[in-house]
Amino acid sequence: MRQLLVLPLVAAAAGCGPDFAPYNRLESLRVLAVRADPPTPAFGETAALSALVYAPPELSYTASWSWCPFTLGALDGYACAVEEADLQATIDANLPPGVSFSLPSFDLGDAAVASLTNVFVPELLDAACRELVAGGLPPGVPVPDCGRGLPVNIRLEVRGGGQAVVAVKELVLRGTSEVANLNPVIDDLLAGASDGPRAPLAPDGSTELARGASVDLELTLDPAEAEVYDDATGESRSETLLFTWFVEGGETEVTRTAFATGRSDLAAAARNTWTVPLRAELARESALVVVVARDDRGGAGWIERRVRLGEE
Repeated sequence: MRQLLVLPLVAAAAGCGPDFAPYNRLESLRVLAVRADPPTPAFGETAALSALVYAPPELSYTASWSWCPFTLGALDGYACAVEEADLQATIDANLPPGVSFSLPSFDLGDAAVASLTNVFVPELLDAACRELVAGGLPPGVPVPDCGRGLPVNIRLEVRGGGQAVVAVKELVLRGTSEVANLNPVIDDLLAGASDGPRAPLAPDGSTELARGASVDLELTLDPAEAEVYDDATGESRSETLLFTWFVEGGETEVTRTAFATGRSDLAAAARNTWTVPLRAELARESALVVVVARDDRGGAGWIERRVRLGEE
C-alpha cells in the first residue's frame, strides 16, 4: 500500500480489528515521517534524510537507510526491484565514450541523518529513467514521469523490541522541468481552553494540562508555507498542506486537516481539539503531541511537544 499524495510515507507493520487504536494514537514503534532536505535535489545537491520515529520511552531502536529506483511493494518488504549492478550497467550503456560514472551505493548507512547526492546530470538522469521504464517495471509499480527527473525510493528500516518497521518515501532527483520545493515549517504549537486564550506548549515539556480536559490545539505557521509555483505547463498552482495530529494518549477531534491557498481556511486547518488522557489510560506523568505537515510535492516538516499530565 502506498499513497504518495496523502501519505507519502508508509509502514509495513500494521493491523486492524475491533480494538485497533486510532491511527494517530502513539503506542508502539512507528515511523511518522521521513524528510529530505531539499525535498527534490537537483544535480549536484545532496539531500539530508531524517525521520520522525516514535518509540515508547522504555524502548530503544536502531535504524538503517537505503535507496532504490523501484521497490517490489509492501508484500515483499519494499525490497529493491533492481540490482545495483544492473542499474550501473544501464547507466554505463548511455554514457558517451570515455566518460565514467559511479552510482551512489544503495546502502546509505545507519546514522540518524543519512544523505543522498543527485549525481545524475539531467540528460543522463532522463536517459536512465527512460531505459529503466522501457526494460519493464515490476507488477504494481507505477510508471514514473521521467520529465520530472528520476523518482527513487528512500527505505528506512527501524528495529526495536522484537519489532521491525519499514517506511518508504519517494524522492524525485530533479530534472530540468521539475520546480524546486521547500519543506513546510511549523512555527509553534499552542494550547488552551476553547473559551480562553492559547499559549505555546513549552519545548522543555513544562506545560501542564489537566487529565481529561478538552484542550484546543493550534498551529502557527506562515500561509506561504503552502507554496505557489508554476508547474511543467506553466500553470500556477498552490500546494496542499496535510496536517496529521498524533497524540500519545487521549483522542483528537480529527486525525487530519488540510490547507490550500485560495481553496480552504488556514485557521480551521491549523486547529484541533485534544481530550487529554486519564490516568487509567496513560499512567505516565507526561504525554507527547506531534503534528506532521506534508505538502503534495514531497515536502515534510513536524513539531513535537511533550506536556505534563496534571490531576484529573
